[in-house]
Amino acid sequence: MRIAYCDHSYHQKTMSTLFLPTLLASRGHTVEYFWDSDWEGGSSVRFSQLEAYDAIVIFQAIPKGLPECLAKHHANVTFIPMLDQFGIAKGPLFDLKELWRPFHGSKVLSFSTAVHAIATSNGIASMHCQYMPPNAGKSFHVDQHRSRENLHVFFWIRRPSEISIEMVGKLLGEHQADLVLHVHLSADPGEVETSEKDVRSAFPDCKSLTISHWFESKEEIMRVIRDCDIYIAPRLEEGIGQSFLEALSAGLCVVAPNNGTMNEYLVDGVNGMLYDPAVPKPLKLSDIARIRENANRTAEQLLINWESDQKRLLGFILKPSSECYGEQHTYYGVQKNISGAVPFRLKRTLKRIYRKISS
Repeated sequence: MRIAYCDHSYHQKTMSTLFLPTLLASRGHTVEYFWDSDWEGGSSVRFSQLEAYDAIVIFQAIPKGLPECLAKHHANVTFIPMLDQFGIAKGPLFDLKELWRPFHGSKVLSFSTAVHAIATSNGIASMHCQYMPPNAGKSFHVDQHRSRENLHVFFWIRRPSEISIEMVGKLLGEHQADLVLHVHLSADPGEVETSEKDVRSAFPDCKSLTISHWFESKEEIMRVIRDCDIYIAPRLEEGIGQSFLEALSAGLCVVAPNNGTMNEYLVDGVNGMLYDPAVPKPLKLSDIARIRENANRTAEQLLINWESDQKRLLGFILKPSSECYGEQHTYYGVQKNISGAVPFRLKRTLKRIYRKISS
């Protein structure tokens, strides 16, 4: 099967979403990429570029020129929205009917229970699953860290407008003298990068403070993260949350805002720590070893779940959209390459009306 894969071009740099097309390609399907860079002044992807493919996967970046109803133009479209694009953590969820209108009769793949609920409440067939990076739990060795005198903490300042170094200073303030802290300075596009001076000002009493601006490879940054005990999530909310999931998969105690998708994986004080970003309070770090052990068990189970979900997920993406709607839905899509312009259930309804009129 030839599959058109349309994605946000920032993911081309981070490679955070490539697990899905890689999974499709590993099953013998041909995946062709369409990277939308309209967000940074580059070229946008248009729906007309995707129409000729057997299946279309739209990952977050919505192509230009969408028909009013995609199901009338293509038999197999899967939309994968990200929770953070709805901005739920920043305020009330507004009316999204116009966003969902083109996807009626198509499919949504949800990596968040919140997105799954939003999609189904708007009448879209949705499948929910939770992604987990490979090798979860296999690099975890809490015993080697128990003998250390100080806790090691990693924080990547990606969005200082959301989670600033000052906020992290409040979370860790009482423990500075006992912490070995590594801060990575590499802000997301559109964010103002925090200075080294501001980092050092926020942690004047830290046992040890190191700062990085660049890693040559993902393996290099993961080596630094895996050597830590605590990972501070860098954003208010996540679509999938690859960064904190990789830390969780390494058995770290993830400290995160009490928002999605972090709070869909973490239970405060059990396998991670959740806080209110509006009122950040000093963390209690006395039980990190137990939390890390629970985090490791969570990661191992989530990986088992993800691996067992892959067959179901592939089936969902590959089968025609109309087959994903059960008896509770009436499917009105009139699609190309599908015999008959009138859906079966509608035909049956019209026949009943005709019989009543005739009698």
